[in-house]
Amino acid sequence: MIQELVVGKSYEIQTKNFHRSFVGKIIDLSKERILVEIEQLSLIDSENFAVHAQVEVERLDIKRQLEDDYFFS
Repeated sequence: MIQELVVGKSYEIQTKNFHRSFVGKIIDLSKERILVEIEQLSLIDSENFAVHAQVEVERLDIKRQLEDDYFFS
């Protein structure tokens, strides 16, 4: 599990509302919520969500931090 989340960093995220994991950048982080901006998502989820949309996630939805040179398929 991720120990420390960082605003402005990208993470692989999987929530119950998405069929597949997506890449999101944390834009707001507090004890009450984690707000991310979708950077990349799979085609199947693009029908319901758009790139740059903002979604609220839970800490357990965040799978791992991605480096600047990540490859997401």
